[in-house]
Amino acid sequence: MVACWPCVSSVFLNIAEDHFSGGGPGSKTKTGARLWIVGVDTAKGQIFARLARGGSIRLSSDLPRVWHEQVASERAVLRYRRGQPVRSFERIPGRRAEALDCLVYAMAARQIIRPDWDARRQELATQDAPRAKAGPVLKSSWMER
Repeated sequence: MVACWPCVSSVFLNIAEDHFSGGGPGSKTKTGARLWIVGVDTAKGQIFARLARGGSIRLSSDLPRVWHEQVASERAVLRYRRGQPVRSFERIPGRRAEALDCLVYAMAARQIIRPDWDARRQELATQDAPRAKAGPVLKSSWMER
């Protein structure tokens, strides 16, 4: 679960309208896209806590070593602001963090979409699994020249 509050640093996550079921949190832009504030530090704290426990996050054996290094590319730092402890994450110098960022956004997207895993399991168990909806096909008159 990715909690939006409290968060020290935050970024926006844009999820396509057709993937969002119903109303709820998230603000709309002029074009109708929904935006959510993702508590990045909260999500990273949850990821590192799960990794420290071991066995609570499933990882593929096919992931390269670089991916694991990128997930471990930041460390938690406790600083005091106005007398209050504030935990934030700092990048370890010389390390890339794309895999960690992707993991954070994947957790946020999963929390926003809230998939029904039992229904999905039943769909996959049937022989005729439903096909994904095809997106709109955009045809340009430029291609017909």
